[in-house]
Amino acid sequence: MNDNLELTGSGLGVVLQRDADRLVVTVDAFSTCMHLEPPTDYTLMREELGIMRRDPIFERTLSSAVRLAVSSASE
Repeated sequence: MNDNLELTGSGLGVVLQRDADRLVVTVDAFSTCMHLEPPTDYTLMREELGIMRRDPIFERTLSSAVRLAVSSASE
């Protein structure tokens, strides 16, 4: 999978390029590459719990999970 994001402005060019498990960031002529680890349940949950503002999607998902757990427990 190849995904690119290019940002340009007055005297500045930035390219973010994802290639499989690598991210290449190029700012003008300077480039750096980093390895992207595949997400784990732990890292995804840590990211979700790190959100410090109100998160309506998380709230709806949590409500649905509670309803499912309650209905499964009563069967």
